[in-house]
Amino acid sequence: MKNPLGGIIGAAQLLERQSVDGQSELLEIIKEEARRIERLVNRLSAFELFSAPHMEPFNIHALLERVLASETAAMGSKVEFKRDFDPSLPPVIGDSDHLQQAFQNLIRNAAEAASDGGVPAKVTVRTSYAAGLSFRQARLGAGLRRAMLVSVEDTGKGIPRNRQSSIFEVFQSSKSGARGLGLSIVKEVVTAHGGQIRVDSVPGSTRFSVLLPLGTGERSDG
Repeated sequence: MKNPLGGIIGAAQLLERQSVDGQSELLEIIKEEARRIERLVNRLSAFELFSAPHMEPFNIHALLERVLASETAAMGSKVEFKRDFDPSLPPVIGDSDHLQQAFQNLIRNAAEAASDGGVPAKVTVRTSYAAGLSFRQARLGAGLRRAMLVSVEDTGKGIPRNRQSSIFEVFQSSKSGARGLGLSIVKEVVTAHGGQIRVDSVPGSTRFSVLLPLGTGERSDG
């Protein structure tokens, strides 16, 4: 895995020297995604699990912007991505690589569902405080911590009601032919961070809501 990833990064760097207007951002996405996969491979080869995150403070909006930039490049004009971020949120305490993988899975699933669900094909990502909700975090020290909400909503066909209760189980999927590992990993990552995830779906609207404990300290840059 590491050799082809190194080749991808090297090729992107060479192309960047000859890039024209509009290509630099795409090449940066290629390099950043390859480096992230390399980090995950290194950690997995050391037998690290998604259930054992490295906890550090980071800006959730910077993470979501990276994911959205990648998915916008992948989907092109087939899907409209909308942002509704609360810039007053403080940092999240978590593993940014693990959570980026989780949100990448959610947003990619949403984009694929929206593109298959008719017009308009739209994915909306929102962040906010989870009003009236807090978590007791043994991992992060005693006491209650406030929670933030990240929701990913699409305009796809929806998930049948009889499948919603099992959607996070391994080998369960709403996609034809899919093995369903993505959402089980998402749940594992969120649970390892002391968070919660739920799905609400009706025809024309599916929303995945992720609740995460907030860190303390200075406000993020939005």
